Amino acid sequence: MLKRLIFYLVNKSPNSVRRIILIFSDISLISFVYFLGTELLKQSFNINYYFLLLTISVPLFLITGQYKAITRYIDNNFLYLISLRILSVLVLIEIISKIYDIKSVKIALLIFIWVFISISLAFVRALFKNLFSFIKNSKIQQTKIAIYGAGEAGNQLLASLKLDKRYKTIY
Repeated sequence: MLKRLIFYLVNKSPNSVRRIILIFSDISLISFVYFLGTELLKQSFNINYYFLLLTISVPLFLITGQYKAITRYIDNNFLYLISLRILSVLVLIEIISKIYDIKSVKIALLIFIWVFISISLAFVRALFKNLFSFIKNSKIQQTKIAIYGAGEAGNQLLASLKLDKRYKTIY
């Protein structure tokens, strides 16, 4: 039954369901990292800062397109964008906390939040992408292909066939 549910989420569900899954995973990861940071760095839990972190990060992620697709190509630019989004959220929170006289957190916790939220969000995106592509491609019948004597064009063909899971290259 779990396999059927995951298969439905991968193949048949609309993008809004996938987006909701990503939003809930981001909220839980941000909460976990904030709680972990306050405990490890022996700082007091600031409920106002925590709510600012959640209420600014999710809408900013929505506006900047972080929830467009789970199966996006993940490269260095994607990792830089996640890190830049988290940094901009933290800067916005600091500006708002200065304007409205909300007690801010120490710089060590800010750095901890920035690094670990960036790492955890990138890891979860990569995990979802690999899980979904594994489930999606597990039902595909693979055609075996041999490339012989094609030189550089054969290398290009091999690279493109590796991306397409319908074909299995044999040397």
